[in-house]
Amino acid sequence: GFTPLFDGRTLEGWARHAAAPGDRRVPDAAIVGRGDTSYLFYAAREFADFHLRAEAKVNATGDSGVFFRAPFEVRRHNRTNGAYLPGGYEAAIGVRSNYPVHTGSLATLELPQMRRGPLEPHRPDEWFRLEVIARGDRLRTLVNGEATADCRDEKRRFTRGHLALQVWGDNITVVRFRTVEIKELPAAPVRERLQG
Repeated sequence: GFTPLFDGRTLEGWARHAAAPGDRRVPDAAIVGRGDTSYLFYAAREFADFHLRAEAKVNATGDSGVFFRAPFEVRRHNRTNGAYLPGGYEAAIGVRSNYPVHTGSLATLELPQMRRGPLEPHRPDEWFRLEVIARGDRLRTLVNGEATADCRDEKRRFTRGHLALQVWGDNITVVRFRTVEIKELPAAPVRERLQG
C-alpha cells in the first residue's frame, strides 16, 4: 500500500526552494544532498495523515531531517542565527557526537525540543530506515523498526503540507535517500488515545 515518491533515477515531483536550493543530485539510485542549508520539497502534492518510510544514510558530521506537513516556503529565523527553515514538523537525521538530537527525534520551530529520540540509533554512513507516522495530533517515528519518538501536538499547529528533505549546516552534511515512500491513512478520530 506504499507509493514511491522517488523513482531511483530523477527528481520528478520534487522541487528545490529558490531561497535555499542546495546541491541535489541522483547518482547511483539515491538522492544525495550536500553543501549549504537547503530543502528539497516533494512539491507534487501535500499530505495530512500518513505513514512515511525512507531509507537513508548520513555522514558522521551530518545534520539532516525530513520535514512534514510543511508549507512550500522557507524563512530566516532569529532563533537559528538567521538560517532558513520551513514550517511543519521535523524528523531529525543525524548521529553527531557533539549534539544530543539524533535520528528519530521530533521537533518544530514552535516547540524546538518536542521529543528527543535515543542517541545513536544507527551508525554514521550506514543505511537505516526512518518511519514517520502522522495521524491527527499524534506524531511517531521509528528507526530500523524501533520506536524512537511518540508525542502529540494538541494545538495541531500543522495538519497538512509537503514533505521536504533537509541539508543543514555549511558543508558538513552528506545525506543520501535511496527510497522515499508513503501510505496515506484515514483521518484520526479527534481524541485518538496515545497508546494505540
